[in-house]
Amino acid sequence: METKKKFWTYVKNLKKDHTGVAPLKHQNQLVTDSLGKASALNAQFQSVFTQEPPGSLPDKGPSPYPTMPEIQIFQHGIEKLLKNLNVHKAMGPDEISSHFLKATRSVTSFLLKVIFQCSLETGVTPQDWREANVAPLFKKGERYKPSNYRPVSLTSITSRVDVVKYSFIPATIPLWNALPPEVVSSATLDAFKSGLASLKY
Repeated sequence: METKKKFWTYVKNLKKDHTGVAPLKHQNQLVTDSLGKASALNAQFQSVFTQEPPGSLPDKGPSPYPTMPEIQIFQHGIEKLLKNLNVHKAMGPDEISSHFLKATRSVTSFLLKVIFQCSLETGVTPQDWREANVAPLFKKGERYKPSNYRPVSLTSITSRVDVVKYSFIPATIPLWNALPPEVVSSATLDAFKSGLASLKY
């Protein structure tokens, strides 16, 4: 089975096109230079991007459900996540590699704990985490059409660290138990409890 898998991986690699983005048709003109292609793809991606309405979210009034306690970020949880980082992950615009984060986890875990906790308490995401390197990925069809490409965003690796799963305190479970059946199914609650129990701090 393993030999078969390696064979088809090899065949797939042979079929890959490594020529990059083909010349694109934009505003009835064929664009061949890098800047022109980037502008054409940027215009296409912006045209399909969902624009959120300005202003704050509508007020739904007081909630009938219990208030969830504040999430507390733990340094040891972040350190474990950094330890298990895939060193082959692509870097974001900050150029901080997963290899660096993994090697310096005993120090960076504390710094990230402070940043994550501050972000949760203030509701503000660090500016560096809102930026991304966007690469066009060809889907199918005619390569000269910008609409046949989709954007892939590479954000900062630190912004992709899933700290929340190591930060739910046990007090959260009684709150889930208090929710009515129409809000959360028993299967969902059981899965949540099981996941929480499996976490080793």
